[in-house]
Amino acid sequence: MIRAAILLFSLAIAPVAQAAPPTWRVDPAASRIGFVTYWQNAPVNGVFKSWKADIQFDPDDLAASRVVVEIKTGSADTAYADRDTEIKKSDWFGIKLFPTATFLSQTFRSIGADAYEADGVLTIKGVEQKLTLSFTLKIDGDKATMKSEVPVSRLAFNVG
Repeated sequence: MIRAAILLFSLAIAPVAQAAPPTWRVDPAASRIGFVTYWQNAPVNGVFKSWKADIQFDPDDLAASRVVVEIKTGSADTAYADRDTEIKKSDWFGIKLFPTATFLSQTFRSIGADAYEADGVLTIKGVEQKLTLSFTLKIDGDKATMKSEVPVSRLAFNVG
C-alpha cells in the first residue's frame, strides 16, 4: 500500500473577487507532497518533486471552496535511482500513458477547530477512486499551513 501523505503546504493568499473564496498560492519552497510505500518488504519514503495546486478555500464558505491538485507522477523521488526508474514503468505509474495524478475536491466540511474533510476524486493511471482527505488548516493573516495524511491503496489504482 502506498501511504500517500500530503505533509505540508505553506500557502500565501492572492487577491480575488469578493464573491468567490480566496485563491491561495502554494509556496513550493515550504511545501511538499510525500509518500511512504513498501519496496521489497521495507518502507520507503519519497516525494513528488513536480506538482501544482489550484486552491480556492474559505472556512466560512465551504460550499464554494474547491481544490485541484495535479501531480507529475514521473517526478517521484525515493533517493534511489534504480527504484525511481522502475516506478516510472507501466507496472507502476506508467508515466508515458499517465503522466499525472489528480485530486479534485467535491465537498468540504468542518470537523472541529481548524480541522476539515474534503471529499473528492483521486485519479491515478486513469482509475478514479473516491477519497476523503482529512486535514488541519491554520490561517494566520495571508498565510496558511495545511497538514494531512491519507492512506491510498496502490493496488486500487493498478500501481505496482
